[in-house]
Amino acid sequence: MDAVSETSFTLSYRVAVLRFLLPLFPPLEIHSSHIHAVTRILVTLSSPQITVAYLKALVPDKLILAYQVAYDLFESGVQEFLQTVMQQLPDEYDNLKMILSGESSTKLYCEFLRRNNNVDMLILKHTRESLEPRSSLYHTALSLQNAYMHSGTGSDLFLRENLDWLVKASNWSKFTATAAFGSIHKGNLEKGMSLLQPYLPGDEPGATGSVYSEGGALYALGLINIGRGTHIETYMLDKLKAFSDEVLQHGAALGLGVSGIGGQSESKYSFSGAG
Repeated sequence: MDAVSETSFTLSYRVAVLRFLLPLFPPLEIHSSHIHAVTRILVTLSSPQITVAYLKALVPDKLILAYQVAYDLFESGVQEFLQTVMQQLPDEYDNLKMILSGESSTKLYCEFLRRNNNVDMLILKHTRESLEPRSSLYHTALSLQNAYMHSGTGSDLFLRENLDWLVKASNWSKFTATAAFGSIHKGNLEKGMSLLQPYLPGDEPGATGSVYSEGGALYALGLINIGRGTHIETYMLDKLKAFSDEVLQHGAALGLGVSGIGGQSESKYSFSGAG
């Protein structure tokens, strides 16, 4: 048996075993220890039909458990699978759809990060004072340091207090400094576009003052929507097709890639006209 056939056999056998095991689990209760095992099986099978049927069976009498399963599915499932499950659920299942979309979990996660933001600003301050701000390499390093330390907190205090340092960015360091906003505001799906509006490209490259800033803003938009960016897919594709400037294409391609992680929709990204 060749490697392809063996792999195909192994996968098909695993699916058959999981389909056999799923109905053998006892009905879920509030304190059931096997709830996560059931969710793992549903995610591994990635069958919207089976998952929808399982959720619908829980809703009438065990709504809280249906919500818990939905939260677990969001944590482990890929975009394409979750989107299909949402589409196949009845219209009145709004709360389940909100959980599966990630809207509920993302809001809670961002709120937790905002409330528990214990970043030591002195580390950033001392780093800024120790490095030459006109060095592109050092400027990029500090931009990344700030982005990682404040990731998801929504706090851009360091940037607002150091505007004189920020404006010294040039070329690709300006790209990185703008892209850092995406890490800082990661998960703010509702306001991501409005937060970046001053930096996003208009109809012509460089209309905001710098194509590097515009390219970084496109990347930032993808980072804000990382792994959950189906709603910005059309916008990003339009920008990728509209501009021949390599910096804007670079930012749009990166943004599209990170926002579409797990979406399995690469076939939608084929286009002509980009360099």
